[in-house]
Amino acid sequence: MSAARTAKWIPEPNPSGGLNVEKHAYIAPRYLLYPQIMVGISGIVLLAAALLYGLEVRPGYALAAGMIVFAATVAMVVVRVRPQGRHSAWIALIPIADIVGFGVQRGSFFEPIPLAGLVMAIPLAWLAFAFPLPFTVAGVAAVSTWPLVVYSTLGIFPAAANEVVGILLYSGLGAVFAAAIVPIGRQFRREKAVSDTRASTLAAILTATENGILVVGGDGRLEVFNDAARDQLVRAGVDLSTATPARRPWHVYGADRTTRVDTASLRVGTDGVGNSRTVWVGPPGDQIAVRYVSALIDPEDPSVGTIFSASDVTELLESIEMRDTFLEVMSHELRTPLTVVMARTDQAIDEQDPIVLRERVKQIDESLTVLRDSIERLLLAHREKVSSIRDATDITLAIDEALQRVAPRAEEALVEVRVQVTRGMIAQVNARGLALIVYELLKNAIAFTRAGGFVEVRAYAGEGGPVIEVVDSGVGMSPDERRRAFERFYRAPYAKQNAIPGAGLGLSLVAAVAARSLISVELSGNSAGGTTVTLELPAH
Repeated sequence: MSAARTAKWIPEPNPSGGLNVEKHAYIAPRYLLYPQIMVGISGIVLLAAALLYGLEVRPGYALAAGMIVFAATVAMVVVRVRPQGRHSAWIALIPIADIVGFGVQRGSFFEPIPLAGLVMAIPLAWLAFAFPLPFTVAGVAAVSTWPLVVYSTLGIFPAAANEVVGILLYSGLGAVFAAAIVPIGRQFRREKAVSDTRASTLAAILTATENGILVVGGDGRLEVFNDAARDQLVRAGVDLSTATPARRPWHVYGADRTTRVDTASLRVGTDGVGNSRTVWVGPPGDQIAVRYVSALIDPEDPSVGTIFSASDVTELLESIEMRDTFLEVMSHELRTPLTVVMARTDQAIDEQDPIVLRERVKQIDESLTVLRDSIERLLLAHREKVSSIRDATDITLAIDEALQRVAPRAEEALVEVRVQVTRGMIAQVNARGLALIVYELLKNAIAFTRAGGFVEVRAYAGEGGPVIEVVDSGVGMSPDERRRAFERFYRAPYAKQNAIPGAGLGLSLVAAVAARSLISVELSGNSAGGTTVTLELPAH
């Protein structure tokens, strides 16, 4: 392997498909320049030998022979530089022209040169190996007539028996020589046909599969990889401009998404046992989960290399995580108010003081309200149809309703709520849906903003209609968290680590209601280090 070779990915598959030896009956032109060069050199050596022997040479014949061989060489160079395709039967004319050229050259000598006929073996072997049988027959016929041409140019004809036998023997040996080469060439073309078909099939498979397929040589070189593997390598920070990427820390992490994995541990051991492992690929905050399986290409020779099959299992792992989070959250969200209800009910049964009893009943009612809201939010998260009746709505009223509902939360969390609203703006939305969206956004912003921070609601006229922004100075969101924020039951790592109450339903409800109200929702960071949610409402 050349050190200058660069990494590559599988090209587009050959659409022809199927094994058909006839399609491969002609060896690719790029291989045929070399025998033609040998033919040209042989012609020069033959002429030099004639001059060395002191033979008289006919200049006209020698010039004609040289022109024929030179023209054939130029033609072959052109074919090599600009291939004419697989079905290039006319290329057989080049070795046939070589045979004619040698015959003319031989006719330029007044006396024969011993063993000069051996030069015919090169173009004859070329015909027998690289072309179908009819071209080989034509080459044998041309070689067989060569002795007669030589005799005619000398003005004599074979008369003795040994001369006739010599001519027949020469022709027979040429035919036997070609017959020995023909099956070798045919077998080569057949094996090439099989190889090309397998390569085409493999290319089609690698192009069609969603899994990343990567072959790494025993020396660490990237031999072959498909588009899926290329995307995974780029995400991992691998430099694909060289066949041997620098051995620097790549963005490959363990289950906690923060501990780097030594890429050397991903390779197969010398015992040939393959690895199967799930890793997180990409810089923290923008990662995908990849499960890969590796195996040695040749278990008896690890230096051949390793093949990796890597599948993106991000959605699967996130679904499992979502399920576990849902069970955990709902267990807490439902069990806590039920526990309060049961405790306060037991206390109320034995309570004699009317004032205390009224307080117990009030606590039971509050707990039941919390329980009802949790159940309603859960049902709404799974409900396929959310109210989408849109009408002219004063967005100020929806914002005021949401602010009123979150005021106790903000006061308890010591978070300042700011309002910058242009009043009187009308949007074509569902009023209750808009109020729900703003409420969920405010509640979420307050939950993720530390004491002393702020949450601000802005409303102004945009290019396509009213725009509402909810800006907070909270903990902010990574790109990966923003990507998953609207998934049902998704809870950010910060929420889990700090035990922030919630079921992971708020933003999923926002997305569902917004989609049916034709409201676009966008998450972004801000200069305060928090998150900005922008709502673009349809104009009335």
